[in-house]
Order: sequence, then C-alpha cells, then structure tokens
Amino acid sequence: MKHIPMDEFPVTPRIKTEAIVLPPEIRRSIHEALECASTDETRYVLNGTFIDTSNPKANYIVGTDGKHLYSANSFSLPLKNSVIIPNHKFLGWKEFNNDGEWQIKVDEKTLQISSRRWRFVSKQIEGNYPNWRQTIPNPDTAKTHITLDPAKLEVLIKLIQRMPCHDAEKFQTIGLSVHGGQFLLLGKDHLNEPWTRVPVSDAKAEGPEVTVFLSRRFVIKALQYGLNTISLISFVSPLRFHNKGRQMIVMPLRPDAENTPPYQPQPAPANSPPSRPVPTPAPYTPKPMITSPTSEGPAPSNEPKNAVEEAIDMTLLIRDKFNEGFNLLRDLSVKLKTINRDQKASAREMQSVRSTLRSIQGLKI
Repeated sequence: MKHIPMDEFPVTPRIKTEAIVLPPEIRRSIHEALECASTDETRYVLNGTFIDTSNPKANYIVGTDGKHLYSANSFSLPLKNSVIIPNHKFLGWKEFNNDGEWQIKVDEKTLQISSRRWRFVSKQIEGNYPNWRQTIPNPDTAKTHITLDPAKLEVLIKLIQRMPCHDAEKFQTIGLSVHGGQFLLLGKDHLNEPWTRVPVSDAKAEGPEVTVFLSRRFVIKALQYGLNTISLISFVSPLRFHNKGRQMIVMPLRPDAENTPPYQPQPAPANSPPSRPVPTPAPYTPKPMITSPTSEGPAPSNEPKNAVEEAIDMTLLIRDKFNEGFNLLRDLSVKLKTINRDQKASAREMQSVRSTLRSIQGLKI
C-alpha cells in the first residue's frame, strides 16, 4: 500500500516561550467567549476569543458577534501582547478539557494550548480587534436592576423556553419588564395578539419601570453562564447581564412600534443653562455593536441574509426546539419514575395485606 512521504507533512511549530498556566476560571471564560464569537467569515477577526492585555493589571477575555458581547476580567496573565484564539471544536472536546490544567504558549504568530497529554497548535487570528469597550454602557446610567436567585436559574430557563413566541423563526423575541416592583416576562403566540405577562417569583426588581425586548437565545445563554443580575437603562439601550467580573451586553429588539413606549427626552438639570429643543428621534433600529475595521467602511445593516446565515439561524432554532423537547422528556421521565415508585409501594402494601390474611386463615379457634 502506498503511503504519503513523511517530508510532505507540515512541520509542527515549536514555541520556545515560557508556558503560562490557565486557571479553571479562565478556561471557563474562554469557552463562554468562544460561544459568543462570530461565525461570519467576512468578519474573521471576530471568529475567536480575544485576550486583551492592554491593561497589564486587568486583562479581559472578550467574544462578540456584533449582536451580543461577552467579557470577563479579574485576572492578569504574563502576556506581552494581546492574543486572538481561533474558535475550534478541539477546544471544546471533552477529553481535552478533562486532561488536567491548561497551559498556553504564544509567539508572534502562533499559539499553543496544552494539557497533560494533548496539544492544540494554531496560528493566531491576525488583525486589530475592534474597540469593544466603546460598546459597554456606563454602569451608573442603569437605574433599573433585576437580581435573580442563583439557585432558581434552571427553573427560569425552562420557563423562558416554554413562553409563547410569535417570531420563533427569526428573532425569538421575549420581553423583560419591571412593573410595580415586580419582574415580568412577556411573550405572545401571534403578532397581533396582546403580550402575555408572566410574573417571576424569587426575583428582586428595583428602579424605574421599564420594558425591553430582546432575543430569548441571549437571555438563556446569560442565565446558563450564571449572570444573575440584569441592569436596564431604557427600551432602546443595551442590556447588561453581569455577575462579579463577568458580563454580557445584549442589543435590544423593537418588535413593533405600536407596543413600544414613545421616546421621552431626559429633563436637563436645574442648574444647567437653557438649550435648544431636542427633536424627537426617528424610530430606533438596532445596529451591530461592533464592525470590523475595513477600508471600505462598515457594511450596511439592511443587507439581506445569505443562504449560509439563514441556515445558521435555522440550526439555532432547531437546537432550541431540541432543548425544549429534551426538557419535556426529562419531565416525563421524572413523572414516570414517580408513578413507578408509587406502584411499587402499592404492591408492597398489597403483599403485606396478603401475608396477613394468610396468617389469619391459618389460625385455629
């Protein structure tokens, strides 16, 4: 049998820099950032996790696709330059993640992530990562905050998955509302129907009343990451899911102008000089948070989706439907186990009664 000559195989790069240990919390943040990274080949610089070392005392791990952005900090790595780790299925492989601690080596163009027995060697994604910090809203501008019980996040995820959805094939819109000091979820089966409001127990809501609409995929993802605090500014401002040093910024949706509150300009402070009247802005249309720097400028936001993007949206929809089916199967399994346990208990009781009757029949008077 003919074989390929050994000299035709590419030479495995040898990185001579010192290995840097990646603690488990950094590894988790890398995985979460990769799940938020873009898959659009035209925005290749966003197709990975960005380790931002511009501040040596506070590094950040970032991932974004232009619709939502994930970042984590509270750590510092001895890296000289920032690194963009490409998104690859091997990094999510179970055997690689259960094979001891991770170590990273980086040179000018190549990076290596190794475990006890495995090595992942790849070229870095070249290019300048966009200024992601400009998309982060100032935390002081958020006056409405929702705090969720960390132990009840799984229950809330199931509730969101069962909420009615009138645009499941496109946006999967859900509403988050704070009204009367209570946190509410909004959903509906059809476009022309009124919103169904479902109160969420075990949630603490503080601040002015506000209603924001967004894709439920991002809400579920943030809750799965354990980001149990939601900060809201207004119905047209990005939402901030956060927990300690990790956060996710999500762009809102405007499902219809009829059910969206009108724009109200903020009153000027009492000591400020008089200013010209501010005109009412045009209807809000969400724009991508980050665009790749190109010589031709950012692509227009109203471009129709190509076949690949539509296929990606369909796979996400199918995944959510599978998750919903799995949740129903799990509930059915629990119910069947309960019925089986009750039947076994009833059978034992019946056996005990029969034994007692037999002993009574054997008595002689």
